[in-house]
Amino acid sequence: MNTKANISYPWLSSVSLLLALALWQLARWPVALPDGMLLQPLPDLWLWSVTSIALALVLWDLLRFHRQLRGFHKQAQHLTDQCLQLAEDKKRLQQKAHTYSNKTEKLKAFIGDKLLEYIEYDEKYLHFKGIAAEVRHNGIISYDIILDALQTARSQLPDDSRYDEALAGLGYLWDLLDLSTADNMALHINNHLCDCENYYYQQQLNTTEPAPFEPSYPAYRALVRALTPVTQSAERLQWLNKPDALECTHLDSQFRFYLDKTCQLLGNENHLVLLAENLIKNALYHKDQGLGPRPAIVLNLTAQEGKARFSVYNPGPHIEDANQQKIYQLGFTTRQDAQIHGRGLGLYFVSQIVSGYEGKIRHRNWYNQPESYSIRIETHDGLASQRVQTQVVEVVVENQQPGCRMVSDAANDDRPQIVPHQAWQFTQAIVSVEITARSQAQTWSFSDFEQETAFCQQEPTPGLPPRWQLTVTHNKQRGRLVFEPMNVNGVVFDVELPLADTEVDEELPEEEDYLSEVAQKYVPLG
Repeated sequence: MNTKANISYPWLSSVSLLLALALWQLARWPVALPDGMLLQPLPDLWLWSVTSIALALVLWDLLRFHRQLRGFHKQAQHLTDQCLQLAEDKKRLQQKAHTYSNKTEKLKAFIGDKLLEYIEYDEKYLHFKGIAAEVRHNGIISYDIILDALQTARSQLPDDSRYDEALAGLGYLWDLLDLSTADNMALHINNHLCDCENYYYQQQLNTTEPAPFEPSYPAYRALVRALTPVTQSAERLQWLNKPDALECTHLDSQFRFYLDKTCQLLGNENHLVLLAENLIKNALYHKDQGLGPRPAIVLNLTAQEGKARFSVYNPGPHIEDANQQKIYQLGFTTRQDAQIHGRGLGLYFVSQIVSGYEGKIRHRNWYNQPESYSIRIETHDGLASQRVQTQVVEVVVENQQPGCRMVSDAANDDRPQIVPHQAWQFTQAIVSVEITARSQAQTWSFSDFEQETAFCQQEPTPGLPPRWQLTVTHNKQRGRLVFEPMNVNGVVFDVELPLADTEVDEELPEEEDYLSEVAQKYVPLG
């Protein structure tokens, strides 16, 4: 907008007034001309005509001046408003700049702290590698002495299993040092796999010639070794004492697993033990963080299409989309406790071991699902009286948390109450309970409850996280049954490794594709 104030000078009125005055002067006082002649006075009509025109022009200039003066005042007011608005905008921008400056300083401080933390973590990791290399270099003599002593003691006392466990633990410790000091873990494991593959196929061609070391091992044995220190079962060592069984299963409130004993892998068994230990301990950490009963950790090992498929259900929080790839990076962790041991190493080791095997690791979030259950309860008073009743419970999910309600309440009430669990009281002893999931038509029966002892059972569906927990307490005169849906929100990690005899049936990939894949997998640290 043009803010220039234009006030014109009254040229027309000024000139016309001067002309009128000049004419009046000539009319009243004649002017002598050359040669003695006099100018004749002008007629009055001319004088008044010129005077009228001059006055009209003066009036026109006055009106124009007044109009231009109003425009000038309006433009001056507009300019004043613009100056005030500019001052307010400047003040507001200064406030924003001050606010953003504070936020920028906080963001810079946060990024600086995180950067220092990662730099410090990398330095600690490299320092740890240096210490491990020094221990490995200086401890080789002590390692040989201890190894010879344990082997001698085992040969003298073959029935004492402690020496076998000590030898296995010593070998695991040494392999862990060997792996930790490698510049590239994945390449270190893959080089060892190539040697194992060579000896393995030599054994297949010539069974009489012994190999310098065992090139293959059963995968289930490594998983059992990883489970043994942390499981609460008193019968944990009996899994290895059943060589004829093709599978081993286990169910309790802490672990449930199915392990296929036919999966044979190449390489070092201790590497798979380390992989399984990290996944299991991570799951145990999150299992202990929750309130109330937590679902058991589920492990499955199966052989499918020439691959050993190992999965672990972790009852921890879901992995966000932004962290899908970060969780496998060195030093990244979602745990809040900064003092926790091995922070940010577990999944990094797992990913490196899987890459060394040329396998795959994936993860998927596991969610609560609504379900409807039919619960058949049989009670007995110790005499001839026996009663059977059936309750239908609907499990609903609100805000990602499970709850339950009675179907009868839902039918009679527009807004039925959702509770964490359903409980029933009886004036008779509970004889048996049957639970059926209506969507799957799978029925589980429980009976022979001990009196005055709480019976607690999670859903025994193999290979899946338990969705409910059943608690029965009773004596001869009364009984109590509690059905509680469990929060199964969590993460499932799926690991896929090639079986020992897979390479025989597979076609060799193109050289360029193979080299690019190897270059992508075995990127050195740093």
